[in-house]
Amino acid sequence: MGVDSSPLRWPSAWKDPGLLSLLQATSIRHLIVDASDIAAAARAAGFTIVSATAPPSDVVITRGLWPGIRASRSGGDTAAAGPTGEPWVDSNGWRVRVAQAKRPGVQVWVDAKPNPSRVSTADYILAFADVAAHGGRWMISLDDTLATGIASKQPDAMQLWKSIVDASSFFSGTAPVSKLGDEAVIGVVSSFAGPKVIFTDEVLNNLARTKQQYRAIHSARFSAAGLKGVIYTDPEEPSSALRKSILDFVNAGGVLITGPSWGSLPKAEVQRSHPRYVTRTIGQGSIATATSFSDPYLVANDAVVLVSHRYDIIRFFNSGAITPLLSQSSDKRRAVVQTVFYSLRPVEDTSVWVKGSYKAARLRAYGQSQPQNVKLEVRDAGVEVHLPAVSQYAMIELEA
Repeated sequence: MGVDSSPLRWPSAWKDPGLLSLLQATSIRHLIVDASDIAAAARAAGFTIVSATAPPSDVVITRGLWPGIRASRSGGDTAAAGPTGEPWVDSNGWRVRVAQAKRPGVQVWVDAKPNPSRVSTADYILAFADVAAHGGRWMISLDDTLATGIASKQPDAMQLWKSIVDASSFFSGTAPVSKLGDEAVIGVVSSFAGPKVIFTDEVLNNLARTKQQYRAIHSARFSAAGLKGVIYTDPEEPSSALRKSILDFVNAGGVLITGPSWGSLPKAEVQRSHPRYVTRTIGQGSIATATSFSDPYLVANDAVVLVSHRYDIIRFFNSGAITPLLSQSSDKRRAVVQTVFYSLRPVEDTSVWVKGSYKAARLRAYGQSQPQNVKLEVRDAGVEVHLPAVSQYAMIELEA
């Protein structure tokens, strides 16, 4: 089918088929439409009509949240924060990764409808960036006030509509990054199904919130290539084939993090190096078994300690609420760092360290017409890049 930009959910406030003219000069060609007269006019105008309940075979639609820093219940501009004091970010990236793990090669559309309290231009741009950075597409949905304003050609609404159209076009250009291999340190192994799937989902969600480079791995297609640790989150014992594959990974130097559901463990010397885990040295690696495996926030944060920061492949400094994603070519001569910034204000004095040997860096930030060269300096088996003020999204291309 091939979708180069986000599909649009046709607003219920758009009663006039003539509003299809708003889309003719855009990259938006796929529509989710309920009204039969609008659908007929759209088909006649060359648009593709897609059912939200029965999408094409190569498309998965997943329900998401309006991305951004969650506001405190106390109201105002105060941000909700997690136990560490970090702003609590709603993001859909892990949902895209789970859908891709369950059906490799599928196109993932995220259905995240606007939060009426956060509908600025920056909020809409963030909705695109949050999904596109992970290789998915946001299903464009307009809040009711904006949709009504566009239908009546109100200047402010039309200006915001132009920003949405521009963002759709810009983020279609992030697709080539998917041709590079995703780099990660920690993998989450699961069937991503069953009554306790929410636990797995929240482990992934919290790994993302701690700025980790992680990978969702379906238990039927286990591969730990490039990883230093894996978390087995399913509530039942793994199959014999999966158990062998994971133990081979451990024997070769990897770390397995799991709970009582793993079942029997190889005989080995038991060590207690963590208050919530019992560890066993197996071959060149180790198995860390949780004494309590029920809090996904603790599991995600403990995993970072158990695997160790010495294996970091990317680090940010003075970044605020972000999601970083690192991709590399197989020969390690090219890398791309995508970063989604959830603060609606420009972030300044940010730098990023990437493991590897690179000699040149170019920055492509949202709102800039052309990429710009940026300086890098060699530091600790990697390179550090200092960024100018950036908003919502930035892509750094590194070359050896």
